[in-house]
Amino acid sequence: MNLSRLIPSSLLAAGLLLAANARASDALVTFDDMPAASSGQVVDINLPHSLLVVAALATDKSDHETAELLRHLQSVRVNVVKLDATNRAEAIEHIRRVRESLKDWRKVVSVRQPNGEDVDIRMKCRADDTIEGFVITVIQPDQNAVFINVVGDLKPDQLGRIVAHFQIPGMPSLAAPKHA
Repeated sequence: MNLSRLIPSSLLAAGLLLAANARASDALVTFDDMPAASSGQVVDINLPHSLLVVAALATDKSDHETAELLRHLQSVRVNVVKLDATNRAEAIEHIRRVRESLKDWRKVVSVRQPNGEDVDIRMKCRADDTIEGFVITVIQPDQNAVFINVVGDLKPDQLGRIVAHFQIPGMPSLAAPKHA
C-alpha cells in the first residue's frame, strides 16, 4: 500500500465529508428550549444519521426507494409539546421566533385557521433545487405544538414520494404524476 497516495486521498475524503456535514447542518433547527406544559407532556424523537442508516439497511429489500432516501438524511427530529395555560403564550412566541429565523427558507405551506390552528412548512434549498432540509411547525392552541426538522439532501421527487407514502396532512404532492 502506497502511503504517499493514501494520506492525501484520506484527507480529501475527510474534507469532503466535513463539507457535506457542514452544509447539511445549515438546515438543522433546534427546538430544545420549547417550554413544557405543567403536565410535562413532551414527545422528543431524535434520529441521527447512524440510526437512519440502520433503518435504511432494515428496509432496503422491502422498499429500496425509501432505503435510498434514508441514506441521504443526516437527521430527523420531531418534538411535540402539550399546550396549556402555563406554556401556551410562550410556546406560540417561541414558534414565531423559530419561523422568523427561517426567513431565508422557502415557505411552501402556510395555513391559518380562525380557531388559531397554524401550520407552516419551509424548505432550505440549494440553487440546483436540492432540498437541504425542511421544517414543519404546527400550533394547535388547545392541544399541541409540533416541530419537525428533517436534514439531508433530498430531490423534490424523493420528498414527493415520502409525502405520498406517509400521507402527511397539509403537504402538497410534489411527486410527478404517474403515467399509465
